[in-house]
Amino acid sequence: MLNEFIFLPPVEQWSEKTLNLNNFRELFKGRPSLTGPVYFWEYVLNSTVYATCTTCSANLLLFVGAAMPWPSTSSAARMR
Repeated sequence: MLNEFIFLPPVEQWSEKTLNLNNFRELFKGRPSLTGPVYFWEYVLNSTVYATCTTCSANLLLFVGAAMPWPSTSSAARMR
């Protein structure tokens, strides 16, 4: 089931029912899984590491690609 909101409801729906400590306690409570409880901070950490590694590897590939001399179309045609 998808969450209705990403993190917080729209401002016009803020109330004691939607924003309270019990909701945050529920968010940070461990969820059962096949390998044991999974906590919200693990999702946050995993997402942070994944985003950082993806960004760094993309930048590295761009840097290496920019540093490598690529043959021009005329020299590639001469190689045939």
